[in-house]
Amino acid sequence: MPIIRLPETKQFQGGATVSRWRKAEGDAAAKGEVLADLETETALVELVAAVEGRLTAHLAGARTSVQPGSPLGILATAGEDPAALAQAARSNSASSTPPAPQEAKPVTDSTASPAPPAGAVTPIYMPQAGNTMEEGTLLEWRIKPGDHVEAGQIIAEIETDKASIEFEAPEAGRVARLTAAEGDIVAVKHVIALLAENNADADAWLAAQEDSAGATPSPSAPAPSAPAPAPSAPAPAPSAPAQAPAPEPPAPKPVAAAPSPRAVAPAPSVVTGRVKASPYAKKVAAQLGVDIARAGAGSGPQGRLVSTDIERAAARGIGAAGPAAAPIDVVPAKVVLGEPVRSTITSMRKAIAKNLQTSKQTVPHWYLKVSIDADPLLRFYKGEKPRYQLTLNDVIVFAVSRVVMEIPEFRQRLEGDELVTLANANIGVAVGTDKGLVVPVICGVDQMTLPQLGLEAKRIVDAARAGKIEGIGKAVFTISNLGMAGVEEFSAIINPPESGILAVGSARETVIVRDGALRPGRTMTMVLSSDHRVVDGMVAARFAARLKEMLENPAAM
Repeated sequence: MPIIRLPETKQFQGGATVSRWRKAEGDAAAKGEVLADLETETALVELVAAVEGRLTAHLAGARTSVQPGSPLGILATAGEDPAALAQAARSNSASSTPPAPQEAKPVTDSTASPAPPAGAVTPIYMPQAGNTMEEGTLLEWRIKPGDHVEAGQIIAEIETDKASIEFEAPEAGRVARLTAAEGDIVAVKHVIALLAENNADADAWLAAQEDSAGATPSPSAPAPSAPAPAPSAPAPAPSAPAQAPAPEPPAPKPVAAAPSPRAVAPAPSVVTGRVKASPYAKKVAAQLGVDIARAGAGSGPQGRLVSTDIERAAARGIGAAGPAAAPIDVVPAKVVLGEPVRSTITSMRKAIAKNLQTSKQTVPHWYLKVSIDADPLLRFYKGEKPRYQLTLNDVIVFAVSRVVMEIPEFRQRLEGDELVTLANANIGVAVGTDKGLVVPVICGVDQMTLPQLGLEAKRIVDAARAGKIEGIGKAVFTISNLGMAGVEEFSAIINPPESGILAVGSARETVIVRDGALRPGRTMTMVLSSDHRVVDGMVAARFAARLKEMLENPAAM
């Protein structure tokens, strides 16, 4: 069966998140065509079709996190039955899921468990659309409690620091609770909704999370009956003398690790400080004699230990006194090299290549870098964001428009032997689309208020992604922002016949020195590319200094 899996390469060793599917189920895909966007810890990666076929199934929905080797989708080739493949793919994906997280081993104690049964509740988290995104604004819910949703169904509209996105349900189920309201600003990876068959399970899940967040771990306080199963879990049968002290379990517990260096050496690293574990996981750990500080990272949200993690730790022999790690057999890798993928360059990509090649060959670029204290800018943006539909990039566009009006050289365009000075600040905004990079133009930004600019920017960016590029050829200056991708700084290529382009990097944490005093803060680096035939060095320096002044005091704009 032609299952598309996440490659088991170094690039994906930490897993990935399906940012979005570019092909819907049932769409045809040519060889080399992009099927989906994947997001790793360090980059955005395109998933490309290795063969020509039809995408019959999404096995991982949008905003779903997957591990190396996990199935992503089904790409059926000619002669295969798409319906049969899709049905078989889903059943195969379900049967290939590791059984451990679905087990409910301690069923005899289910009535005394403070947490809901495993699998009864599915939390939905605020997505992280880009490595630098820290929070998102929930603009609109498309669902309500009691609705049944399918995986991939659009359930909300969320605004990031760059744009508004439609958020798809990662799994199917019944909406039990919406834990965030429209207009709320929520940190990434925090719960915004719960899927459950009944509301009581959802309420119990929320209560269990609150109890777990406020609880203090007590790995050294097992119940009196706990030491009995502990010696039988590791089953150290070959060592007869070691069984002699068994009648006195409390005494050897604090010193058991000292007389046996070989048992301590291969043990997993011990977690210091507070250990994140659910109340039920702590109960299972006490029953099985497992030290949760030695159980490693959990499979729950943000590394939280759940009951199945404790059961696996017990199976590996991780007791309160430390385990004797079992040897691991390493199977030699079977490397199969794939064939290179060739595709015909699109007309848009040809136009981009021709235009930018001409720019680099004919325009004398020169570059000026400036770093700003980004704390005032971020405070201003977060203060205005709940009131107006804005992105951080909108604030930067607004500031640039004001500087462009103050310094007329940046409104000049070299057209043949003439310098043409435009009357308005028409600002181009670089937008990435499925077909390539496009630059729609916001005309007359100098005549807009900041809230008006936010509405107009969203409209032209949405139109550009839908295939309609507005204001082509009317810009005096362009802004290219890669901060949402975690890029610290870069140099952009001028879009002729404009006089310059501003490359905006990410806001990153650093130590800021001011008046001899140190404080933690955030800085943002911007690189100005100028056409030296139009803009001289001192003019560009005035532009950079004035822009820095505005962005470090945005309330005065």
